[in-house]
Amino acid sequence: MKKRTSILLTGLITVGTLTPVLNVLATDQVLNDTTPKTGTVVDGDKTPGATDDTTNNDDQSVDQKDNGGLLDAPAIQKDTQKEKAPLVGANISVSTPAELAAAVSAATSDTTITLSSSFPTSIPATTELKTTSTAKVTIDGGNKTLTPGGDFIMFNLRIFTGGSLTFQNINFDDSANLSNARALTVLDNTGTLNVDNAKFSNFSSYDDGAAIYFFGNTNITNSTFEGNSVFGPGYSGGALASKSTFGSFKLSNSRFIGNHTDALGTTVGGEGGAVYMFSPKAGASIEMTNNYFEGNTAVKDATGGNVKLADGGAVALFNVVEGNNINISGNTFNKNIAADDGGAMLIQTNSTITGGINVANNTFVGNEAYGRDLSVNSGGAIQLYANGALTAKQTALVNFTNNTFVGNTAKYDGGAIGGFGYGLNYSAGAYKGNIFVNNTAQKNNVADRTTNVPGAGDLGNNIGYDNGTANTVDPVTVFGQFAPALVPNYSGIKAGTSKDAQVIPSIPVVPAKDADNKMTDVLTSVSDQRSFGRALPSDIGAIENKWVKYDSNGGTFELGAD
Repeated sequence: MKKRTSILLTGLITVGTLTPVLNVLATDQVLNDTTPKTGTVVDGDKTPGATDDTTNNDDQSVDQKDNGGLLDAPAIQKDTQKEKAPLVGANISVSTPAELAAAVSAATSDTTITLSSSFPTSIPATTELKTTSTAKVTIDGGNKTLTPGGDFIMFNLRIFTGGSLTFQNINFDDSANLSNARALTVLDNTGTLNVDNAKFSNFSSYDDGAAIYFFGNTNITNSTFEGNSVFGPGYSGGALASKSTFGSFKLSNSRFIGNHTDALGTTVGGEGGAVYMFSPKAGASIEMTNNYFEGNTAVKDATGGNVKLADGGAVALFNVVEGNNINISGNTFNKNIAADDGGAMLIQTNSTITGGINVANNTFVGNEAYGRDLSVNSGGAIQLYANGALTAKQTALVNFTNNTFVGNTAKYDGGAIGGFGYGLNYSAGAYKGNIFVNNTAQKNNVADRTTNVPGAGDLGNNIGYDNGTANTVDPVTVFGQFAPALVPNYSGIKAGTSKDAQVIPSIPVVPAKDADNKMTDVLTSVSDQRSFGRALPSDIGAIENKWVKYDSNGGTFELGAD
């Protein structure tokens, strides 16, 4: 991709409009939590965090009897019309859900199945789609919109070892606001589920993940999740949810707008307004790249004794362990809210972790943690929380590199990031090349337990890192104005479907000031949030500027017609 160049005439030019954000307050820090947060087990006989308010299957398959956990869902039904013989071929068209199921099952070589113009837009009952070979099976919706005809899962999925099932160019919508429906539920997956150029909107589910419940190898790209919600006590993930997943989960170039959780549980439930990943198996990987999260909420109106569960306004990674490989990069989180902690994201760990969790080249703007549990280190954008038995002394390290945090708000400490834990368990970040400006809390942009976690703390080239110190950063010397705001910033990277994709916005730094060309010791990443190249000396924060200062030396500068 071409690098963009700014021309400066006897001064410095920055492109983009800016809007006001909040000032920084300060007060004292408080000691660690002594009340279990979520999913804590102290008897040692169960995997910590493996229980919720309802039965949790420790294996990855979902009991078909309850259709993936949706209450009162009808049994899987077939079309009332007579089924046709299975259609087999590289490119075929189907006209009913029964024909679709037969074609998926019959595919023994790579096959694309197109929904015909007569395929019903209202799905009358749950349809099971089961691959039976290593073939790559693609369902192309032709931009058709499908709706559930009642309170049930639209499609249950079983994916054969080595094969794949792909949904592309399709919309799932529950604008009728049925009380308990979901688009896709994975029952078995020893292959790969792919979702590309798909939109999921207005699903409301009692169970985890109103749009998709999944596990195993799963790739979601160029998709939009909007207005989905979970209302059942003890359940989480307004749009996407997974429990005890294995393999690889990749989420890229997708939009999450206004998804939410609405109810608290007793040990878990209410976390992750858009995405919820519960206890991934050791060895599982999670990659979230080039996504846009706006206006997602975790039980934002919650109060009472269990409000401590209302964490991760957009994303909750719950009880991750050593051996998980987690990369969060190139995303923008804008105006997400948690009633308690982690306005944009909760990263909760449940073992000693020395590496493998990386947050790089992201922008966090205007996220809020209401802190209604009345605890400390809420984290307006992110909360790090170390789970485990009371005296386990587990420590968890999260790497933060070249991120930009602006105008995030926490009720208590950590306007941008708060690190906390249960009992003698501690979590903290290792910070290199980040910007923390105009984040508001009782104390500090960053408030975590760096002295308790090996390798944590300020690794250099951070602006506004103030864990235990006063913050005196002037936003004008970083961004050129007091109130920096999100702008397209010449990026070509988009999130969403072909019909609603938007450029992922970010915040440029001002040339020749505090963030520009200040990293001289090591190149922390080869590209910035927009995939523009970095080279030493490089810029602090998520964005790398390239600019030219022009001195006319008394002459006349003109932009010619050519």
